[in-house]
Amino acid sequence: MDHAVQGAEAHGVGAERDQEEAVRRELETYYRSGRPPWDSGVTPPELVALVEGGDALPPGRALELGCGTGTNAVYLARHGWDVTAVDLIGGAVDQARAKATASGTAVRLLHGDATRLDELDAPGPYDLFFDLSCFCGIPPHRRDAYAAGLTGRAAPGALLLMFGYGPEAFDDPISGVTADELRARFPGWELVDATPGTNPVPTFWFTLRRTGTATPQERSEMHTVINVQQAEAWNGWEGTAWAENASRYDAMMGGFNQPLLELAAIGEDETVLDIGCGTGQLTLLAARRAARAVGVDISDPMLARARADAAEQGIGNARFDQADAQAHPFEEGGFDVVVSRGGVMFFSDPAAAFANIARALRPGGRMVFIVPQAGGPDSEYAKATAALAPLMRRPSPAARGMGSLSDPDRIRQVLHEAGLTDVTASPVQAPMDYGTDAADAADFVLGQGPVRYNLQDVDQSAITGVRQELQAALTAYETPDGVRIRGSVWLVSAIRP
Repeated sequence: MDHAVQGAEAHGVGAERDQEEAVRRELETYYRSGRPPWDSGVTPPELVALVEGGDALPPGRALELGCGTGTNAVYLARHGWDVTAVDLIGGAVDQARAKATASGTAVRLLHGDATRLDELDAPGPYDLFFDLSCFCGIPPHRRDAYAAGLTGRAAPGALLLMFGYGPEAFDDPISGVTADELRARFPGWELVDATPGTNPVPTFWFTLRRTGTATPQERSEMHTVINVQQAEAWNGWEGTAWAENASRYDAMMGGFNQPLLELAAIGEDETVLDIGCGTGQLTLLAARRAARAVGVDISDPMLARARADAAEQGIGNARFDQADAQAHPFEEGGFDVVVSRGGVMFFSDPAAAFANIARALRPGGRMVFIVPQAGGPDSEYAKATAALAPLMRRPSPAARGMGSLSDPDRIRQVLHEAGLTDVTASPVQAPMDYGTDAADAADFVLGQGPVRYNLQDVDQSAITGVRQELQAALTAYETPDGVRIRGSVWLVSAIRP
């Protein structure tokens, strides 16, 4: 069974990589042989109507995904738009750059992957996104990342105009797009139009509008997103994986709940704000002690799991809002206590973020949170996962910032800059549950985002060897209650004066 699981994991990563490479090769072939069929050199009337029609959009900022040789990017720039355009094929970008130069227009052209916008210098916000058959050719495992990238860069009310082929137009199982898929993959957007194209094969022009809410009935408006990279990661595969494995992650982190809640000393008449609440375990524990608890997170999939758990447990005094806590306009002095279980270490500007969060506390209100201590080579986790160390070459987008508050002096500095006082940072250790046995724990570790991210380009035979070494090392941490690895955090408290 262990080898079957390992083989399936490796095969899945390899198959996804093969799909992406196949798309890239096919596109390169098109451009080497001439202009591909979708790159006609003529701006489609649907875009012209949006820019020049009776209800024309006022010029703003536009991002074109899959810009090809730049016909439409140049058109938008000629009509007063500030345009950024992205394409996967370097040759196409070179042609687009030459076309923009010849036309005397300023277009910002980027060679890169439209599903990995966090790797490009395209921060947004954008008022218009234009996609001429880019999305419909993206492998399914990258489509959520595409949607998250646009969502994190969308101005309020932004439009996405997309041309796509229906699945019937392809002889493979992964290409094409439908209205139902767009509704599912773009929470917080409204599909306002789907007009059949005039091609001999099924095609559609889709128009989506950013509504600012992931589900109008349940989700609060997602205000300005500063941490775009985190928004992409946690609204894509990473957030979905955490939501689907919430019980495992809660078990892993659960040993820190008691010391955190004891220090927070939540009263029955108090209101609590949980920052980076994830799937909501800490929020719901706080709600059982408080008059009201609000969990805030940037991840839509994790919040959906939190709401489902609240309903299942019959906890009616907890609410979950999707927002970037660094910029969200919290009610001034609206909370007695702020808590967080590892959710405050990913901000692009920690001092600004904590100052914003501190404003949500009443004068005299308290903040209590945990962040991981710096891990050294002698830590139990480092010893247990030593086989992975040579492969962990770069942080995944979701993990960036994880060690930003591992130094207690840095913690004190940031909180003092945010205007907080009486700052304490105490070391706390607790056993962390990684699985029922070494084999189960190895699967869990290999499936975690930072590890999976670094294994994407690793040879399958190397993954096989690493998994065997990892499982062998984890046997040293097996107990009658499962695999337990000691974790170390800083338990931090502060007061709003």
